[in-house]
Amino acid sequence: DRMYCNGEIYYEKPDTEHYNIRHAFTVHSIQGESTDDKLFIDMRKLYDGQILYTALSRAKYYKQIYLII
Repeated sequence: DRMYCNGEIYYEKPDTEHYNIRHAFTVHSIQGESTDDKLFIDMRKLYDGQILYTALSRAKYYKQIYLII
């Protein structure tokens, strides 16, 4: 949700009734990897075209890519 987003790291359980543990990676940390899962790319903090290409190329199919603008 909006309380837990944009790169903030929390070490305590969020004060919500229902929550899911999710994992996020930087573009650099998964360079050279491919995924079959959904790929969410936050365009608000992406300023380099080469990084965008690297992020997009992690997906095997176009339908996996979700851009956050």
